[in-house]
Amino acid sequence: MVGSRYYVEQLNKEERRLISAMVNMDSLGTGTTKLELTRGDRKLAEALAAVAGTFELPLSVVNVHLVGRSDSDSFQDKKVPSINIHSLTNETFPILHTVRDQMAAIRMPEYYDSYRLITAYLAYLDEVLDLPN
Repeated sequence: MVGSRYYVEQLNKEERRLISAMVNMDSLGTGTTKLELTRGDRKLAEALAAVAGTFELPLSVVNVHLVGRSDSDSFQDKKVPSINIHSLTNETFPILHTVRDQMAAIRMPEYYDSYRLITAYLAYLDEVLDLPN
């Protein structure tokens, strides 16, 4: 979070206003795709859900904000529309930053589903979000 906080704090209010969205991808692949809804932008979350439904890809809500922060928080703190996409659950969260935090923890089919969902989502956002002036 040091880098994201530094980056967003270097922006003035006008520069932050020009950011259409911050899509944070964190800890993917330990299960199906999840999103943080507690602090995430509701419109970005609804768009992700629509894309997931269109492509029949799994997506659920797991609010990890109460147990840890991520790079999206730095942007949310400055009122930049943000979404945090992850794969964490109560079972997989304890893996983070331990000796078990390695490639063997990744489930490749779920990781691939996340990849497919996120690429389609980013393409969708690219089409519908306003371009900065």
